[in-house]
Amino acid sequence: TVRERGMGQNGLTAIFPKLVFIHSDEVNGLEGSPNFDLYNEAIECSRRRLYPDYLSLNNPEKNNLAEVYDRSGEAVSGMGCRAYLSPFYHPKTGKELYTGRSNLGAVTLNLPKIAIESKGDIQKFYELIDKYSDMIFDIHLDAYEKISKTKGSTNPLMFCEGGAWTKVGHEDTIAPIIEASTMSLGYIGLEEVVQYLFKESLKNHTDFALDVVRHLKNLTEEASDKYDKLFALYSAPAESLIYRFQNLNREQYGDIKNVTDREYMTNSFHIHVSEDVSVPEKILLESPFHSLATGGRISYCEFPYGVDTNVLRQSIDFAMSQGLYFGVNVISATCFDCSNTGDFDCCPKCGSENITSVSRVCGYLSFGKIKGDSRYNLGKQAEVRDRVKHKTDNFKELYGYAKEVNNG
Repeated sequence: TVRERGMGQNGLTAIFPKLVFIHSDEVNGLEGSPNFDLYNEAIECSRRRLYPDYLSLNNPEKNNLAEVYDRSGEAVSGMGCRAYLSPFYHPKTGKELYTGRSNLGAVTLNLPKIAIESKGDIQKFYELIDKYSDMIFDIHLDAYEKISKTKGSTNPLMFCEGGAWTKVGHEDTIAPIIEASTMSLGYIGLEEVVQYLFKESLKNHTDFALDVVRHLKNLTEEASDKYDKLFALYSAPAESLIYRFQNLNREQYGDIKNVTDREYMTNSFHIHVSEDVSVPEKILLESPFHSLATGGRISYCEFPYGVDTNVLRQSIDFAMSQGLYFGVNVISATCFDCSNTGDFDCCPKCGSENITSVSRVCGYLSFGKIKGDSRYNLGKQAEVRDRVKHKTDNFKELYGYAKEVNNG
């Protein structure tokens, strides 16, 4: 209720803290479940305030977090906007453990650069992925070695007094603690890879894109076995990296249509923001990537401000049935002169441009404008402008189609 009401006299949408609704059919997802009323409240909040995001504990065949929940009873939530820990078992008790652990960071592959370097040779493309991934694992191992020498006294509450999953002394190193930490291989730009290699969008080549992500997943598993460390595959959020990598690629290779000619590259495995697809189509296209990128992933759909509650519920229900981590995107703008709210750059009620708006950067919410001025880099501004609202007309028909496809 507090989040839905908004902040201050203008009712501004809050961007922090991030809220995540952990969804399980038997606990809160179905009518008659014990906490179904909380699910209803969450959906009403998302209609206007974007948060909460929704994390499914359903469909363990496709959803590693549901598998963890079924196996251990642990309902694992993300760190930051989308990061998840690899499974770790306590060396003394054998119990699967997530509380008190950490992620040591991600290093991200510039996949479009690798595609361009391959000059369209698919075998060369995979060889270059292997080469650059090996470099990333070496970077992580070097950082791990340095971090492992840190003493417990640098953060006694965390390392010595029970904040972490195990304790060390003030003068001891934290090496035993970070044995449970995850290191991530990130990736962005699958859309641009497909555009370079096939001159078509990712939507038309999801089989190839899945092969790429499957290959990356195998590399993290092989590195985990080889080095006895917890490596994970991470669909990098790339809030600023989509702009920085794109600038570097354009400087080196010039303008390549639908590859380097925009101000940004596409986040991770996402269908391009301008692709004209329906809500269930986007969910179905992106859901297979979630089961591979277990170190981090999120999908979202664009909705109009004040979207019908039933439409939003059906969308979230379907995303949860597919085992997704799912976000609702609306532009939530507030006029600071008349307190009007909605999706606008100039207030339709009083004509003011004294607007503060909130939108999703990637996994987080952020202020797109504060009193009329944008706080995003040029790449993110362009990406937000290119976003289309995903179709929700005749949603029952589309939703039925999606369930029919999913069932075989």
